[in-house]
Amino acid sequence: MLEKLERRLRLEKWYSGAIWLYAVLFMTGCLLLVGFRGVISPDVAMLAFAFMILICGGIEIIKHFINRSRVEVLKELKGLELQVLELSERLSNTPR
Repeated sequence: MLEKLERRLRLEKWYSGAIWLYAVLFMTGCLLLVGFRGVISPDVAMLAFAFMILICGGIEIIKHFINRSRVEVLKELKGLELQVLELSERLSNTPR
């Protein structure tokens, strides 16, 4: 289960990084295009779309950080669970 979550987390890392990179490059291109053209009215829709993509990329990165933290906590809990099981086995095997 942990291996499956870690593999999914690695894929999500690449996915969110790619979306964020695309969003930043698209936003930069839109801002440069609007700045060099000098006409503002029709380009407002393009800038709004670029901001929306930038916000979506940011949300994907935040989702990745949350999922990464969740997997790390789950791994630590599983490690503690194994330690408790080992201790309970030791206690059950010792003579009284």
